[in-house]
Amino acid sequence: MRGDLMDNDTWVRELQNRLDLAFSDPTVLVEAFTHRSFLNENRGYSGEHNERLEFLGDALLGLCVKAHLHSSLHEPEGVMSTMCSMLLNNQSLAAVAKSLGIPPYLRVGRSEQENSDRAQNRLAANLLEALIAAVYVDRGHETAMKFVAEWILPELLHQANDEVLVNPQGELQKLARQRYGEDPQHRVLAIFGAGHNRRFTVGLFVGNKQLGTGEGWSIKAARKKAAQEALEQHFDVAPPSSRSGHQDEAMFFASPPTRAAVSGEAARIIKAAIFLEGSATFKALDQSVQLKIATELAKDAQP
Repeated sequence: MRGDLMDNDTWVRELQNRLDLAFSDPTVLVEAFTHRSFLNENRGYSGEHNERLEFLGDALLGLCVKAHLHSSLHEPEGVMSTMCSMLLNNQSLAAVAKSLGIPPYLRVGRSEQENSDRAQNRLAANLLEALIAAVYVDRGHETAMKFVAEWILPELLHQANDEVLVNPQGELQKLARQRYGEDPQHRVLAIFGAGHNRRFTVGLFVGNKQLGTGEGWSIKAARKKAAQEALEQHFDVAPPSSRSGHQDEAMFFASPPTRAAVSGEAARIIKAAIFLEGSATFKALDQSVQLKIATELAKDAQP
C-alpha cells in the first residue's frame, strides 16, 4: 500500500496490464484505489475516495455469488446462505485481493499503513469491492460479471472448500452438544513471550472436563489445535492428512468417522463446496474415492 502521489499514468497502466483490462476512463480506477485517509493527508488532491465504489461493488459481488450458488446448487436457502457467508467474509476477499496483487497499489494515509493485519485485510477486501464497481462503471455489467466470474469467484470457491473441510471447531461443537448437551468453552491457560513472539496455550472444556489443549501464535490457532485434539481423543475422529491436494480433501470427506461427524447440513455444505470447485476436482480423484462420493450423493437423492 502506498502513500505517495506517484504519477497516475504509471501505476494505472501497470494495473490494467496486470488485470488484462483497458479502462476508457482511468480516473475511475484511480478512485477505486484511493482510500479516504489518503485524501486527509493530501489536501491538495482533487479526486474522490473509494467508499462509494466500495458500496456498489459489495452489492455487485453479492449478486454474482448468489446467482452462481442459485444456478449451481439445488440446496435449501439455509445451506446457500451459509456458503455465501463463507465466500464473502473479509478474510476471503482480502486473500483474493492479494492473489491478484492489487493491495500494493492502494493509496492510503500513513495512519492506515501501520494498522493490524485484521485492519489490512479489511482495506484489501474493500479495495476488491471498489475494483469490481470500477469495472462496472467503466465497462458495464457484462464485463464486470465476467471479471468476477473469471478472476474472483474461482478463488473464493477454492477458499470456501478449504474452510469447510478444515473446521474442527465446528465439528467439535456439534458433537459436544450431542454428547454433553452444551457447547465447549475455551480458556487461555498460559501465555509465553511478548509482543509478536507471544504463544498461547488454550484448553477446551465442557464444564470442568477438559477435552483438549492446543498451542499457537494466536488464540484462534491454539483453539483450532485444541479442538482437533478433542475430536481425536474423545470422539474418535481421525485428523485429516495434509490436505494439500484434492486427493487428501476427498479422503477426508470420504473417511467413515469424519463423514459421520459431519452429517446433516454440514455434510451438504461440504458436498456443495466440493461440487462448486469444479468437475476437474472430481475427475482428479482416485476412482474408489469417486465411487464413495457418488454413493453418498445418491443416498441424499433418495426420497
